[in-house]
Order: sequence, then structure tokens, then C-alpha cells
Amino acid sequence: MMDRSQRFIVWLFALFLISPLIYKGHCSRTETGSAVAFRSLSTGRTIVRVKGDVPKPGIYRLPDGATVGTVINMTMPGQALQGGIEAQLPVVLRPGMVLDVTRTDRKNYALTVSYMKAKERMILGIPLDLQLMNEEDWDALPGIGAKTAKAIIFYRQKYGDFQSIQDLERVKGMSGGKIMKIRQFFSD
Repeated sequence: MMDRSQRFIVWLFALFLISPLIYKGHCSRTETGSAVAFRSLSTGRTIVRVKGDVPKPGIYRLPDGATVGTVINMTMPGQALQGGIEAQLPVVLRPGMVLDVTRTDRKNYALTVSYMKAKERMILGIPLDLQLMNEEDWDALPGIGAKTAKAIIFYRQKYGDFQSIQDLERVKGMSGGKIMKIRQFFSD
């Protein structure tokens, strides 16, 4: 049986052996290596998903003000797109965008921009946008069923965009209690 000092020495030795693994696995912030599902390369708040014909698909957290060109340069390192297309893409990214890059031929790519569904945005902590939500997105929120989701979409089509989350009180089936339940998922 080992006494207390021997156990302490073994514990220190084990800590010494695993500390490089912990540091390399959790603290390293290089942009090389294999693709990962979620990369936190900055303290920015713009989270986007990149998919399609790119070597490094995944979910990226980018600095506010990042452009589509920034993402293309990150996900396709060392590959110049024909005509310097990444410089021609000054479109500023919005949280929750999905960039789908499709190779059309040997040198050309097509880019499709869409938005994440509400469930994915909620999981990633991305505020929802009242104007971008469809019926399925509304139905995914707690306390909102299919009937209320349909009423919200109908109201928005008939009377125009919502100015704030409080405007939902005018929709049949939306009470102050329901709005309080879902307020946390929207930006102020």
C-alpha cells in the first residue's frame, strides 16, 4: 500500500504527463488541422454554418463585421477562386447564416445563402429574428403550437413586419405569458 507522499508524487507525475494533452486539445488556436464541428477562433458574436464543397465545413464564430469573403478564405485555405470572387463578396454576415458552397466545375463555385432553422439557432444561442421565421420555426418555440404558428404567419403577411416582440400580443392565441416564455430567444 502506498503512503500519502507516494500517492502525491504519482498524482503530480500523472498531471505532468497529461497537461500537454489538455493544453493542446483545449487551448490551441491554430487554423490548421482537420475540420471541426465548432470553431471558436475569436470573441465575435457572429455564428455561421458553412457547408458544401469546402475542405473545412462546420460552424464558425467570427468577429462582428466579417464578410462572406472572410469565410471563404477560412474554409478554403490556399485555394484562390476564379476572378478573386472572395474580394467581390463584401456582404456582411448576419448571425445564423448558412453558406452553401457548391462546385459547378473545375474552377467555379456557386454560393447559396440561407438561414439556420430556429431549433439550431436556439441551441447555438443565436437570437431569432421575427421577420425571418417561418411556420415551422414558430412551432419549435415552447408554448407555440402549429395553430398559433399559422396565425402568426398570417398576421405578419396581412399587416406587415413586427416591430418588436410585443407586437405578437395582437395575434390571436398569443398571450403575455407566451411572449414571456419565448422572449429569451429574441434579441432586444
